[in-house]
Amino acid sequence: VPINTRDGTTMSKWVHVVCAKWQGLNFVDKAKREVVEDVLPLKLTFRQHKVKCDLCQSSRGAFNKCRQSNCQKWLHVTCARAYGRCEVIHGENCEGPVSENPWTLLCTEHSNVKEEAVPQGSSTKSQLEACAKVLPPEILPDLNQKPNRFFVKMNGKERKSFLSDRRNETSLMSEILERRLQGVRCEVCNTLEEEGKNLTKCFTCGVVYCDSCRLPSDNENDSKVYSCKA
Repeated sequence: VPINTRDGTTMSKWVHVVCAKWQGLNFVDKAKREVVEDVLPLKLTFRQHKVKCDLCQSSRGAFNKCRQSNCQKWLHVTCARAYGRCEVIHGENCEGPVSENPWTLLCTEHSNVKEEAVPQGSSTKSQLEACAKVLPPEILPDLNQKPNRFFVKMNGKERKSFLSDRRNETSLMSEILERRLQGVRCEVCNTLEEEGKNLTKCFTCGVVYCDSCRLPSDNENDSKVYSCKA
């Protein structure tokens, strides 16, 4: 997963492929199949709702909810698999797509896995909890911190405050230089568009996006981006 840091550089963090798949994340470059979309927005949502895994009791990572109606338990798909007593249904197998309950799981309370069917070597809950405690704390942005607005939409006071942080200044200058030297990128898929000829601005959220990230609409004047939640 590519992470853009505040000093203008880019770092990478790894994720389980199975976790990315279960969260609906796609490969940034389907030909190379090496880098997936940023999982950070998902993680922040889970933290804001104080979600944790029912098995390992950790709030680290991303989760999937038990598909049983009205059940409020969430699990790491990796924990559910390691425990061996949860029903885990992948959306595809060696024969192709799975039609019944694809990409869903059941918690221990609602699973019907017989003890003799539990794979040998499966972890216990205490083992999963112990493993989770060994991992270092996951550092995420302050959940209460309001995100910065687009620089062009800031007033004078906001710009002065923003640029008082040298990291913000460096990041902004790098972005401006990159656009002048290389072109403009789609803010959704990061595709480079020379001179921004094929880019459109979402009338709802203001995000600049390319044609492939446009939300289908009967009205050609409704320029709305696929990722817009407004």
